[in-house]
Amino acid sequence: MKKTIMLLAVAVIASAALMPTKALAQKLGHINSQEVVALMSERDDAYTKLQAFGKELQETLNSMQNDYQAKVKEYNEKSSTWNESIKKTKEDEINSIIQRIQQFQQQAEQDFSARQNTLMEPVMKKAFEAIEKVAKAQGLAYVIDLASGALVYRQPSSFGKGRVRNSCKQDSANPDSVIITLTSFRCGLCIRAALFVWC
Repeated sequence: MKKTIMLLAVAVIASAALMPTKALAQKLGHINSQEVVALMSERDDAYTKLQAFGKELQETLNSMQNDYQAKVKEYNEKSSTWNESIKKTKEDEINSIIQRIQQFQQQAEQDFSARQNTLMEPVMKKAFEAIEKVAKAQGLAYVIDLASGALVYRQPSSFGKGRVRNSCKQDSANPDSVIITLTSFRCGLCIRAALFVWC
């Protein structure tokens, strides 16, 4: 096993050394997608709609909380004059309101998040299409988003999936290991990336 790893490492280094440096050079770009989105008028429209929806939810929650406070105030002021059955009924009403408030808060958070995703999806799509267009025009191989740390653009590769799949074979003795045929790769440095992406 150690010999195989050592031979693989030597093969990678040898093929990388034989590669012209021009073939290894790729243009890399970076962008902050949040800054791009902040400049878009569509974002402002989406946030206006989202704020209006949030205001509706908050008004409903405030109404429920006012109802709760009124019931608690009534209970505190009059409970000394009530018999046990009325006290129990009023306590049940208060507990019911507390449960409804909690359920509403959970549902409101889910609804708000879903609405935010629905409103921002077309804005984000347009932003990433613009990023892709500029990346293609500038001949960039990769663009990384500084806001998320994610790869937002990758130049289409002529390095075919089929070639990579054909070059990777499972070792029958050890199913977790992969044997790589180096001859089908143009660049030894591409082996690790291809292995993780396609094998």
